[in-house]
Amino acid sequence: MRVALHNPFPPALSWAEHELAKRFEMACANLGWTARTCHLSTEIDDVDPDIVLGLHPQSAPKLTRHPSAGCLWNPPSLYNDAYWPRRHELSHDIHLHASQTTLSLITDLLYPTIKPLITAPIYPSAPHIALTPTVDIGSRLFYIGSNWDGKRYPEVLRRLATAGVLALHGSPDRWQHLEGALCGPVPFDGVSVISRANACGLGLCLHLPAHTDSAIPNMRIFELCAAGVLPICGDHRFIREKFGETVLYIDTSRPEEEMADAIIRHVMWARAHPTQAKRMATAAQNIFLEDLTLEKLLAPLPDLLSDLRRANSSPVPVTPDISIVVPWNENGEEGVARRLRMLAQQARRSLMVVIAVPQEATQAANAVWEQHEAAFQAGTVVTVPEGSCASTLLWTGLKAIDAPWAALLPGDITLYPDHFECLLAAAARAGADAVYAGVLGPVPSGQRNPGCAHPEEPLSLDWFDPFGVPDARESTSRIHPGAVLVRHESLRPLLAKDPLLPQGADSFLLRRLADRLPFVPSWQVSAQAHRNQADRAATDTYRLTALEALAPVPVAGSNPQGWASAGGGKRLHWPPPADGLPIMAGPLDFAALPDDRPVLVYGASRGGRLVQLELAKWEALNCTGFLDSFQDGMAFGWPIRRIDAVPRTEIEGASVIIASVYVTDILAKLQAAGALHVYNAYPYIAAHTP
Repeated sequence: MRVALHNPFPPALSWAEHELAKRFEMACANLGWTARTCHLSTEIDDVDPDIVLGLHPQSAPKLTRHPSAGCLWNPPSLYNDAYWPRRHELSHDIHLHASQTTLSLITDLLYPTIKPLITAPIYPSAPHIALTPTVDIGSRLFYIGSNWDGKRYPEVLRRLATAGVLALHGSPDRWQHLEGALCGPVPFDGVSVISRANACGLGLCLHLPAHTDSAIPNMRIFELCAAGVLPICGDHRFIREKFGETVLYIDTSRPEEEMADAIIRHVMWARAHPTQAKRMATAAQNIFLEDLTLEKLLAPLPDLLSDLRRANSSPVPVTPDISIVVPWNENGEEGVARRLRMLAQQARRSLMVVIAVPQEATQAANAVWEQHEAAFQAGTVVTVPEGSCASTLLWTGLKAIDAPWAALLPGDITLYPDHFECLLAAAARAGADAVYAGVLGPVPSGQRNPGCAHPEEPLSLDWFDPFGVPDARESTSRIHPGAVLVRHESLRPLLAKDPLLPQGADSFLLRRLADRLPFVPSWQVSAQAHRNQADRAATDTYRLTALEALAPVPVAGSNPQGWASAGGGKRLHWPPPADGLPIMAGPLDFAALPDDRPVLVYGASRGGRLVQLELAKWEALNCTGFLDSFQDGMAFGWPIRRIDAVPRTEIEGASVIIASVYVTDILAKLQAAGALHVYNAYPYIAAHTP
């Protein structure tokens, strides 16, 4: 089996995930599997794995066509129902849990959805390594950490260092205050940390309060047991239940001075009783080897993959059950051939294809169809008169479908092989007439990925939010038209009249459907778009406004904008639509900005530069710089400041212009920071982008 280990942080950051990935690689090799650590979706595609293990699933969603398992071993309280981490977690196909807390969380999050829960335990453990215990009269406490937050029991560690019992390992720039105990950094290669711990004889295993409260273990207890050292641990429910009296405990609820004294007493006892200490270390190691090695934890993965396939499969009928309309586009024969090759790779084999083409392309379309028809149960080519508009092509194709379910396949989306299997299974579980898949989209050129930890990750989870009226009225839809499956009988009444739209016909049809019936999400990522949301939005807004002026009243049962979550009935809300923001579409909109408020621009990439150049025309405005979520510095002669570093009073008193495609997400951040006067400049940017 091929395994991709997705560490979503840049490789230059030597964090715990780097060491953990090395240990996973070793364990997979011991199981006879091949494993490779990947940081970007492109690297995962290069591996072409049987499964992806997300080592930090809050920092990146499922990013490729391959089944993805998220390792839920981070305490939920660290994220506080944050928007991106929660949707990233939900996007994975399999959810591995590290405690009852994380199991309850994902169970609760999935409860109001139709997505199956496929799960098994996982811990940030170590491979099957069993080094001989070395406790003796000179043993010191092995302790390693990045000290990323600078709050890890500072007084405890200072007292241990002063007593000469601490062997501290880590980067010198993070531990300057304990220089006397610092033994230097250790390579993150999967074995050096465990080997260095073994040489110390004893080990200190402390947890953040969030880990203790949620009973989630960190890496320390596993690496110490593999190293054959005697662990001295904070009182932790997981360690108590698994290791019992084979390790030594301290009460971390006590003042740090008392904690340090208790640790020193344990060290002195172990030094004075090395035989008993080694016996305890061996007993703890045996527990680790029997049940908790990475090899033991990873062994169920093939069965979990089988469970996933069963959950997304159904009997194949003799006649086609899905008709897919493939409209001719500017890419001509090759564009149709590409989509037919993609459909031929679908796990669902009961497909009918309808190729809709202009009259002048009939011969070419028939030739393409003849090359591919053996892969399908049925298919046909339908034509429209030369010069017909896009909606005529689409409407004609849809009228020719002959199956219980209908789908549209535009040229700007790639379907993963399990796409239709997932949607049919979702429709069956929900008893729904319209279902849709989650879709990845490209991050706009020059912009940072809004949700992923790696700034160079090219894909974002664009289409994954709950959808329903009034979301269908947003200029940027939350559903990609190429990711929808709808019952033919629900679609047929909308085809009586062609709207004669030259563009945006698929989005218009989707909005019309949303007026009539609820859409149900599969909550599974099974497609990748070639354009992002904003680039795909229909531009003929005047036509759409008129066409929808007399739209029917939405039906009851449209999807809510939040769902029940863990934590006493709290609701996890998606960001509100950004429709109510003042629009900056042309120069006069900028000229109308109040001149008694400073102006801040959120976004320092291409869009921010365009807004900056427009603002420069209006000398009365006081422009004070760019805002960003992640960086400080300079751009285009203006200062960039992180939004969390700007005083709330300054943001409250400023006109803040959003110069990015991610209007809804940025609006949520600005509102949290106190912004009262926010403007949406994306229409201006789109109009000035070739």
